[in-house]
Amino acid sequence: MPGLAIARSKPDVLIATIEHATAGGTYRTDDGGATWTRMSATNPRPMYYSKPTIDPNNDQRIWLPGTYIVKSEDGGKTFEEEPTSPTYDVGLKTDHHVIRVDPANSSHIYVVGDGGLHESFDMGKTYVRVNNIPVAQVYRIAVDNRDPYWVYAGLQDNHSWMGPSATRHWLGILNQDWIEIGFSDGTGKAVDVSDWRKVYSSSSNGNLSLVDPMTGDAMGITPRPPAGEPSYRFDWDAPVMASRHTSGTVYLGGNRLFISKDFGSTWTRTKDLTRSINRDELPMMGILNKDIKLSRNDGDGISEISNFAESPLDPKILWVGTDDGNVQLTTDGGSTWTELSGAVNLTRGLKNGTFVGDIVASSSARGTAYVSFDAHRDGDFAPYIFRTSDLGKTWTPVVTGLPSDDASVRGLAEYPGKPNVLFAGTERALFVTHDSGAHWTRLTANLPTTRYDDIVVHPRTKDLVVGTHGRGIWILDDASPIAEWTPAIAVKRAHLFEVPRATLMLYWEDVSNMNHYFFTAENPAEGATFTYHLAQPAQKVRLIVTGPTGKVIREVTGPGEAGVIHRVNWDLRYPVPPGTARGGGGGEGEEGGGGRFGPGTEKAGVIPLPIPSHDIGPRGPHVAPGTFKVTLEVDGVAGESRTFDVRADPASPVTLTQHKARETFTVEVMELQTKVEALATDLRKRREALGTTTGAEMTRLQALEQRLVGGGGRGAGGGGGRGPSTLREPQGRPEPGRGATGSGQAAPQPVRQRLNGLITAFVGSGARTGTLNAPTETMLATLAEAKTDLAAIEKEIKLR
Repeated sequence: MPGLAIARSKPDVLIATIEHATAGGTYRTDDGGATWTRMSATNPRPMYYSKPTIDPNNDQRIWLPGTYIVKSEDGGKTFEEEPTSPTYDVGLKTDHHVIRVDPANSSHIYVVGDGGLHESFDMGKTYVRVNNIPVAQVYRIAVDNRDPYWVYAGLQDNHSWMGPSATRHWLGILNQDWIEIGFSDGTGKAVDVSDWRKVYSSSSNGNLSLVDPMTGDAMGITPRPPAGEPSYRFDWDAPVMASRHTSGTVYLGGNRLFISKDFGSTWTRTKDLTRSINRDELPMMGILNKDIKLSRNDGDGISEISNFAESPLDPKILWVGTDDGNVQLTTDGGSTWTELSGAVNLTRGLKNGTFVGDIVASSSARGTAYVSFDAHRDGDFAPYIFRTSDLGKTWTPVVTGLPSDDASVRGLAEYPGKPNVLFAGTERALFVTHDSGAHWTRLTANLPTTRYDDIVVHPRTKDLVVGTHGRGIWILDDASPIAEWTPAIAVKRAHLFEVPRATLMLYWEDVSNMNHYFFTAENPAEGATFTYHLAQPAQKVRLIVTGPTGKVIREVTGPGEAGVIHRVNWDLRYPVPPGTARGGGGGEGEEGGGGRFGPGTEKAGVIPLPIPSHDIGPRGPHVAPGTFKVTLEVDGVAGESRTFDVRADPASPVTLTQHKARETFTVEVMELQTKVEALATDLRKRREALGTTTGAEMTRLQALEQRLVGGGGRGAGGGGGRGPSTLREPQGRPEPGRGATGSGQAAPQPVRQRLNGLITAFVGSGARTGTLNAPTETMLATLAEAKTDLAAIEKEIKLR
């Protein structure tokens, strides 16, 4: 199929890129196709690219995307590379497919390819990467056991990467959190069972390295054949797996299964486990492969291992699938093998020799396994999953509930500890079964309609991690509610699932002013996550959190829709303290200018961008680590309760004693704030009762109000007021805990503002981080002074 472009400025001018055994290249016509001239032999890898572009303002300027971008200024006679790069992987990402030139400005260019979207403003000499589009094409994924754990991924023509499943960034998980650990097409990934600093990372055709994710040290460990033997065959996306039983043991799939027990330093090999098909004798659209003249074998190979699995119960039981249809089993660690594809139940019309998609060795029994087949290469998009419980002697199809077409199965995974629960990724969606495959249900939520190529359930956190081909990596934190689902839960009036351990930590706004042109992934929900299901709709749902002493700490509301697994979170904080500043928490200004602009001054209905990842308004202080209880209340009726632990940040040096001291301090401050607001309300009512009269009593009340909340009665309300984060001093700042009188003499700051200042130090303001540390001696002294002044004000109020 030729590539074709029409000149916008001269519609009779066309450029065609033609693939031909001897006369291929760039062709041009100036008369609407009546005659053509071969301008040059340039035509980068036509089966993969072939998309020329003519500058809409200059029919002599021709762009040809390919591995590199080339440009002609003479109608296609000669081409030069644009842009240039000093070495591989430095500069513009290679492998380009589409170029668009701005009709209003030929220097403005967009390039789309395997590296995403790039934009140039200097006619292709330099490019800016548009890096906020989550379209990664993931081959395979793996996870380690760090806390938080890291995810490892191989991307289509975009190298190999690792990134954290959670960060401390206030913005979330940023692009710069992802670290490149390999080149070319990133494919298989695995992490040693005992040492997360030993990561196996492969690229296309089985090129395997042992990588240290801390230092970047990468040792090539690909097995090589003995002298005189033919090269091993590896699938483009060759699988690699670290043993879950033995540290140092790693498996790599080629035409043989390669096994190393010393981190890849040495390898043993099995026999050839494939059908060793002679590719030249295979027909392709009616033509034998050996007779194909153009782009012959430009792509993947054949007769290679496509996937394998190690039994979680017995390391000597290994299952292997190949791209030419074999299903092989060994029960002695690889010495002897039995080919099982003939025993697979093919009554659903599966063609012999169909590509083996994925394999799961079940934890339910030594002889139980699942195998999927992918027949889309033969135009068959039906799902094929088979289950055996007798080491492959017999097989049962298990696909009820999966779509009958457009559902080629790409990935399979079993939930740890619940072998009847499995996940299947298809060409369009993700599915779950609770009965070992007898029935499947689609998982929806906010998942995209895309291809799900790989699935991992983290063994510690039970997070469900999926790699998609085109929409990146998705994580469902704590998938245990899905695994625990039963028909009995479905009909219960209300069911509260177990609550996983929560971690007390601060999210740090550590990247300043990132503008609006970047991508962030969500961090896990802050604090404790509560998951529940309702069989009937509810008007009001509350989750009531009580602390170690039984005292109610927080109430969280949730949706009342029935038939949905709901999830809400508690941020491990007390409610917003009374009397604290309302609004966005501005903080100190910078280079102040005229007019009132900045956060919170937008027109009604305007959403300020970017949308914050965390609350930027008033918030309460954190609890101390301990054991808590949450009770699900539906329409006023208390139901199930669950206890859960809140642990201290494992990376923080703050001790439990310090955490408790902080909590005691902040709780006392909030109690005093409550008293301040009650007294302020009382004073306001007394003052309003006097009406517009003046005199000694009005003066006395205004003076008390000034000492209590500030403002001298001019707009100071019971719940309002201005906190330290919104105060502005025109010239200089008063000393801590002091204010400025009209005569310039120092006067005590109102009690409300002193208390607000104390609480703000712990809860933060806007994007600012508070502290989890114990209060300082200065804070303790400030609190003592505020308590003394408050007691005096309360006494004076009661004098009359």
